[in-house]
Amino acid sequence: MAYSGTATLTIGELREFASFTSCEQRYIRRSLDIGLGRQDAFKI
Repeated sequence: MAYSGTATLTIGELREFASFTSCEQRYIRRSLDIGLGRQDAFKI
C-alpha cells in the first residue's frame, strides 16, 4: 500500500512539472543539477 501512495505522489509531481513552460522546466533541472553538485551543470 505504501508503494501505491508513493507512486501516486510521484505521478502527481510529474504532471505538475509537465504543466510548466519549457523555460521553467530547464530552470528547475539546472537548479537541481547545481544543488546536487553534478559537475556537468557547471560546464553547460
